[in-house]
Amino acid sequence: MSVRVDGKEVKIKKGGTVIQACEKAGVEVPKYCYHERLLVAGNCRMCLVEVKGVGKPVASCAMPAGEGMEIYTGTERVKKAREGVMEMLLKNHPLDCPICDQGGECDLQEQSMKYGSDRGRNVEKRRGVEEKDGGPLIKMEMTRCIHCTRCVRYGSEIAGGVEKQLGTTGRGEGVEIGKYVSGGVGGMMRMSGNIIDLCPVGYVRDCPQGGQSNATGINGE
Repeated sequence: MSVRVDGKEVKIKKGGTVIQACEKAGVEVPKYCYHERLLVAGNCRMCLVEVKGVGKPVASCAMPAGEGMEIYTGTERVKKAREGVMEMLLKNHPLDCPICDQGGECDLQEQSMKYGSDRGRNVEKRRGVEEKDGGPLIKMEMTRCIHCTRCVRYGSEIAGGVEKQLGTTGRGEGVEIGKYVSGGVGGMMRMSGNIIDLCPVGYVRDCPQGGQSNATGINGE
């Protein structure tokens, strides 16, 4: 199947998505919820692109590619849409990059510099969320969470069985990642440490090593 990405023609397998076509063309598309090993969620909206004939930017991770489709990733409309999404993601995110374990290698940090606006309009107080008990392996600093649900989908799709502990509660600004039963995630999730690597922002940190340093070389605690 042939599609065009920013004028470059690429061939992808039938059933592929727009974001896969962009990757095949060597075009970077920012993303948080999308992961090639997980089912599509389409909830972060950071991967917006324009498709010829479609009236508004679309989530490229959830949009199936079609024969002859023309995709545009760098239009002014796309840039403005991504800036708006980034502004909402940063609205309640704490400004603690220097002491965050993910600091210096954080997707949110990098993409906010590349795709975000140079100014913010938020004048409200940032939302604080109580930390959850992650067990002996992981610490869950929920205020940093951007609700990409990678950790939730990992537990239900890959770990499976009794590992299906994490889920979302609430709606809108009140949404939270949490557990449906009390007790630490590590108590039942034998592979809970893997979600440290999956998390794009550092809301999940390594208990044994967490807080000692990050990629910037600054001690966290």
